[in-house]
Amino acid sequence: MPQKVRLLMKRINWILAFLALLFFALLLFSLIILKNFNKKYKGFEGEKYFIVQKGESSGKILERLFLEKIVEKQYTIKIAYALSFKKKTLKAGVYLFDRPISPKEVLSKLEKGDVVYLKLTFREGLTIEEYSRELSRTTGSYEGFLSAMQDTSLIEELDPEAKTLQGYLLPDTYLVAPFTSEKEIVKTAIQSFISFWHSIEKKPFNLNLRKTIILASIVEKETAHSSEKSKIAGVFLNRLKIGMALQSDPTTIYALERRGLYRGYLTKEDLKFEDPFNTYTRIGLPPEPICSPSKETILSVLNPENHRYLYFVSKGDGSHHFSETLDTHNQAVSKYIKNGKTR
Repeated sequence: MPQKVRLLMKRINWILAFLALLFFALLLFSLIILKNFNKKYKGFEGEKYFIVQKGESSGKILERLFLEKIVEKQYTIKIAYALSFKKKTLKAGVYLFDRPISPKEVLSKLEKGDVVYLKLTFREGLTIEEYSRELSRTTGSYEGFLSAMQDTSLIEELDPEAKTLQGYLLPDTYLVAPFTSEKEIVKTAIQSFISFWHSIEKKPFNLNLRKTIILASIVEKETAHSSEKSKIAGVFLNRLKIGMALQSDPTTIYALERRGLYRGYLTKEDLKFEDPFNTYTRIGLPPEPICSPSKETILSVLNPENHRYLYFVSKGDGSHHFSETLDTHNQAVSKYIKNGKTR
């Protein structure tokens, strides 16, 4: 075999050996990467919230995953992303990592947008103080929520006379991201109310927004029975038409609670308590809503039952007896109430 041929064959053999070695090195490297790609981070501890901001670069996100000790090795998460997630978006939001998971699972979570939410319920019939107390048990602070619920600029276009947001925090369950500010949470409930109000039909003879919500707040506190709400709304509207006092116990209770004077029950003296919210001593509606009414209750005021009832009394089981005259009402009071308290 000529010398040149032998040299050529030798070079080819060296090249083949090098390529084989390179192949096995790459294969070994790939196996290591694949192993680390699916390896759970055993050093992970506790629960960690991880926030991806809108517009944040993937490089910055991957770096923070390592710095915040959600993944074990920075190069592993970056290579994993380069190999498998290059064309996929890591979605903005708040993520909760509460157990050791692999880089593959971390990237999958961020690519899917598997964000975590807090479930916050605004129950019907509560005041802004009660809402602030309930919500602060889950997130934020009592003072933060109370301050946000006094920002009437959120409802100014619909009710420029509002002194607080009481009455306009639409009762519902809202999903919000952790660390959402009290102001943003309150804004969500207000925007929900505004959307609801604009979506419903208002008849020409209905009360305006402010009066509707004030009356609905009273009806909300008077009964929990859906079937009675339109009927009770009709009673109060009948009274308003003839200039008769509404004589609603919940307004008296609210008046006393504002002064820290409510003892858990009402007496005849309490009904004489002088306060703008006491509808036993004042004719017409109170100056502000006494709570936030539900959608159902608001609709009952907008669609009141047409009848001639002027009185109602509790039967003691949550339902009420309705009367057109004072005489029949007094008979019902004698039947259902032993202590002589009238309604």
